[in-house]
Amino acid sequence: MKALYTSHYRLLLTTGAVLGTLLAASAVLALDVGVAAAHTTSFESTVTIGVNQERKQYFGTVSSPRAGCVPDRLVKLFRDEGQPDTLVGSDRTNETGRWRVATNVEPGVAYYARVTRRDIGRPGHNHICNSARSLGVIVKPL
Repeated sequence: MKALYTSHYRLLLTTGAVLGTLLAASAVLALDVGVAAAHTTSFESTVTIGVNQERKQYFGTVSSPRAGCVPDRLVKLFRDEGQPDTLVGSDRTNETGRWRVATNVEPGVAYYARVTRRDIGRPGHNHICNSARSLGVIVKPL
């Protein structure tokens, strides 16, 4: 009977050690996989510019492979005069990335748009929408 009790005790001790090791390993895995570590990821953005002389406005779109980088982006319109350039106006993009700024359209002057950098991540998760500059556009006299 004593031999049975000893082997049973060893079996319990061995099972307990295995369970304890499994629980410890599970806790480590939960910490490693279950809670995402802080990180930074960046996404490219593109801004376009066009002009409508009759309506006296500049317009364009912001696009990105990351859908969250398109709506509610701040776009600034600049007159390209050498450094420093002159801020003419600004707008926020709509849900599809469209923006527009109404202003006097001066023929022969170059304008460009710049979309600002934006973080769309949760705390500890920096998901950065990069800033971008459009090509310049020059209005020809009518």
